[in-house]
Amino acid sequence: MVLRGISSMATKSLLAELVQTYRLSTGISVHIDSVGGVDAAKRVQSGEPFDLVLLAPMRSIV
Repeated sequence: MVLRGISSMATKSLLAELVQTYRLSTGISVHIDSVGGVDAAKRVQSGEPFDLVLLAPMRSIV
């Protein structure tokens, strides 16, 4: 099983550590796409499937 997520670049290094700890504890792999926050939000809004979405609150996307 692999969980798929998306996050902003700001959390990339922190999430890399958390993903490794989670995998060692559960045996479940996690793949996180770290991209610009606006791009991540657009991908989520367009319906791209993710198990995890880790973004800061956004006021609006133009």
